[in-house]
Amino acid sequence: RCDCGTIRTVANSSLLAGRSLSCRCGKRLAIAHAHGMYKTPEHGVWHGILDRCLRQASPNYVNYGGRGITVCDEWRDFRNFFRDMGPRPTSDHTIERIDNDGGYSPDNCRWAPSREQQFNRRDSTRVTWRGKTMTITEWGEITGIHRETLRHRLLRGGSHERALSTPRATMYLPRAHPSRRAE
Repeated sequence: RCDCGTIRTVANSSLLAGRSLSCRCGKRLAIAHAHGMYKTPEHGVWHGILDRCLRQASPNYVNYGGRGITVCDEWRDFRNFFRDMGPRPTSDHTIERIDNDGGYSPDNCRWAPSREQQFNRRDSTRVTWRGKTMTITEWGEITGIHRETLRHRLLRGGSHERALSTPRATMYLPRAHPSRRAE
């Protein structure tokens, strides 16, 4: 949106780099820096969202915009994004879509620590046992069984009950052959 009120579509990178400053009416575009938060972490997160969802040349586009992940119209303006999300709680927090197949919008996004987000990936294997659904990694932390052990047990077709309730195997050292035993 130009200071004169004209709305013009321009590349976000042109705005941020200062190459697109007006609608050619002679007044500067105010939207890029009006919020005073251009170099903040929140602005960087917002810019990343737009990049991976809207810019087909982005290396991450295939996993976001290319598979239908959208950005709500309101969030095309950083000020609205920041109004809805607020400041990032810590440097470890990033934006998380609650429903991985849903778009970026106030009702589907939250700030979450990196560790929590690892459990909300499309490639995370979720297992329901005793009425509770968690990732294999989370079940491993609770049961004390290594996640790879759980993964292999489940891949071999074992039941969730057996995979999660069977204690860890104790490592046995091979016994010496009878003919090699010391007398």
